[in-house]
Amino acid sequence: MRAFLGSHGIEAIVVGEEQAGCWGIEGAAIPESLPVVSVLDKDKVKRARELISDFERNRGQDAKKDDPWRCATCGEESEARFTECWQCGAGRVEG
Repeated sequence: MRAFLGSHGIEAIVVGEEQAGCWGIEGAAIPESLPVVSVLDKDKVKRARELISDFERNRGQDAKKDDPWRCATCGEESEARFTECWQCGAGRVEG
């Protein structure tokens, strides 16, 4: 999600990424241990929420499931199921 927001000009960081592997009883994630994407510019938080909402609502509708895509940053080709470039980590840019 951080890379996705970055591809739309919104700088963000991932807080708690090092704790992503913490699990509680019976395999349930401990909520406090889950990573959180934080937008650095408070004036862009509303736009970030809109983009994330649109992304979740339209996930997979913009591209055929089997069509690979080319990274706008490094030019590497990735499988359609990925939302970030495997080579450089940049978010997929639709269109």
